[in-house]
Amino acid sequence: MTRTASLLLGTALMLGAGLGLPTAAPAAGAADQAVQACSAADPAAAIAGCTRALAQGAGRTARERAQLYRLLGRAYGLKGDQANALANLGEAIRLDPAAAASYDERGRVHDARGESALALQDFSEAIRRDPANLPYYQDRGTVRLAGGDYDGAIADFDRAARDPAAGEDLYRNRGIAYSRKNAFDRAIADFDQAIRLAPQSAPAFVSRGRAYWAKADYDSALRDFDQAIRLDPASAPAYQSRGIVQQARGDLDRALADFDAAIKLDPRFALAYHSRAIIHALRKEYARAIPDYDAALRLDPNDPVALNNRAEALRLGGDPARAIADYTAAIRLEPKSAVAYNGRAIARLDQKDLAGADADFRAALAADPAPDGFTEGLAAAKASLQAALAQGATPVALAGGQRRVALVIGNAAYPTAPLANPLNDSTDVAAKLKSLGFDVVSGADLTLSGFAATMDSFTRKAAGADVALVYYSGHAMQVEGENWLMPVDARASSIFDVKTSTVSLQSLVGEVESRAKTTLIFLDACRNNPIADSLAARLKVENRAFTTTRGLARLQAASPDTLVVFATQPGEVAADGTGRNSPFTEAFLENVATPGVEVETLMKRVSAAVEAKTSQKQEPERLSRLKSEFYFVPAP
Repeated sequence: MTRTASLLLGTALMLGAGLGLPTAAPAAGAADQAVQACSAADPAAAIAGCTRALAQGAGRTARERAQLYRLLGRAYGLKGDQANALANLGEAIRLDPAAAASYDERGRVHDARGESALALQDFSEAIRRDPANLPYYQDRGTVRLAGGDYDGAIADFDRAARDPAAGEDLYRNRGIAYSRKNAFDRAIADFDQAIRLAPQSAPAFVSRGRAYWAKADYDSALRDFDQAIRLDPASAPAYQSRGIVQQARGDLDRALADFDAAIKLDPRFALAYHSRAIIHALRKEYARAIPDYDAALRLDPNDPVALNNRAEALRLGGDPARAIADYTAAIRLEPKSAVAYNGRAIARLDQKDLAGADADFRAALAADPAPDGFTEGLAAAKASLQAALAQGATPVALAGGQRRVALVIGNAAYPTAPLANPLNDSTDVAAKLKSLGFDVVSGADLTLSGFAATMDSFTRKAAGADVALVYYSGHAMQVEGENWLMPVDARASSIFDVKTSTVSLQSLVGEVESRAKTTLIFLDACRNNPIADSLAARLKVENRAFTTTRGLARLQAASPDTLVVFATQPGEVAADGTGRNSPFTEAFLENVATPGVEVETLMKRVSAAVEAKTSQKQEPERLSRLKSEFYFVPAP
């Protein structure tokens, strides 16, 4: 359903009215019957009649054929076949480019397809060719209203209202335009006229009730919504609107019942889900509110109000990372939204991100110079956060205001090929990253199911992050050009086993790239792997084709801000190390906290250190698509 239809805008398509074919030279017999059938109210009959009339139309003028194509296009439009409708109306315009009615008909089809610009173009052309045809102004006004051009819509409706035959829908639509301009008294006057013209119109009562609600005249609003429901018990908008009034009066139980009824009547009514979510949130039932916000945003993903409200429910429900992602999405839709910046600032405070919160509070003040309490709130928040930091909270503010998340995994307890250092490596790297402002999700000796659960926890945190880092230490293998990370319970007796009991590195990287602005991947996973060697030997004995090499393969990065670092070159094997850490991890830990060193330069230093530690036997490999600079520790 288009926006025009959802607002009950526009005039009804009527077959035959004022659009009959010329009678000066009527066709005879079967041809004459076909012409009559072309104007049938039933679209299928009209399509058949028009098709016959065109086939039997030898000797018809171009204008007569254009009228037949126009009626055929209209019939296809009524049937819902918009492609054929446009094709036939286009032919009508080609044959008779002066016929205003064909442009108007085509404009209606474009409007039904959501093609507002094309609809406006056609309605304007119809008006240019026949400025005295007042219904054309109403058609154009409906599209302007749906597009938010309320002044333009009112001007068109004013012109259309000169028609003595103007109906309820015109006054209701003009009233909606006045309501959108907060001119509620003028809107109510138009809704009154609409109801006088059509006292059985439930939509007119709903529209007037909404205007009364906006004026805080809740008693009048309830009377109108009750009447709308009496007239049309299946009106989901009437129930949803009445629920809003019940909520405003503080009767949350009745509001919830009305929203439930609206959703039952129309399961695709986004606003009803949004309204019900608000009731759950008011009751602090965030686990119930969030699924309703999810449903509303699936139906209308570009609703900034729903994004802001879901973000608040997520934050209050204990998930500030997802809340920040929603606030960020809302800001993309409304870059000057003080509400979204303020909400994101509070969520960042929840994550102890003083610098990020400070920036967002200031953006909120810049977007709206007079929001109550923002300045005082910023000062209080800073004082509170400084106290938390003094008590040992994670110093995210040292990260330059970035929200940083990390996944650190160390797998060592492989039954047939245990490793010595991955648990030390992952423990030490996790501790270092925490000290640098990363929110770290850690995993040790993960099975396949444990790997999945840990990844799920991490990807939730990674949503909307400025930087997401993955560090993996353990076994991995390359099979047919693709890299697979190995849980400790991985099976490798066949290629099928590998692909069903290990974790695709490419998929992991893609998942992280889709959620964070910058992605950093560090793989100390190119160790000698007897599990992979055993698989290769088994398949060779079975004389089965199998492509494998030592080490890991190069990786494809989709994001323009991704860095992938392998502990050694593709096809080579990295050392596990004889000390506490592997050579790669040891070099990483030695260099990562150096102030003012950009990550690309830092990794060059790590590579040089690894080569020195291994007597030039191991050289890390980097794949970089970074377009921006990143510093683990900014310059002082």
